[in-house]
Amino acid sequence: MSEPINNRHEFHHIYPRNFLKETRQKSVDESCFANICFLSRGDNNTISGLAPSKYKEMMPEDLSEIEKGNLLPKNTFSDDFAAFARARGSLLAEYANKLLAK
Repeated sequence: MSEPINNRHEFHHIYPRNFLKETRQKSVDESCFANICFLSRGDNNTISGLAPSKYKEMMPEDLSEIEKGNLLPKNTFSDDFAAFARARGSLLAEYANKLLAK
């Protein structure tokens, strides 16, 4: 039996494209790898277009496991896309280098 559509995971822009457009944050490509994670379709639709600082309010108070499991930097919810993309890019590169060294 297939999963209901609302529970399927899909690519999600951590910094939604509409948010970036409205706030004129275009110095980094919105679809860069650092801005992508997996999220259920239902959750993705719920937070669609919201600033990260706004959808953080819908999340559990303790985000440590979410941040760790998704390689999210502490500034994820600062609404500063360029700073976030640099920080997450560094975390992703560090993790990839560890995998390659094995």
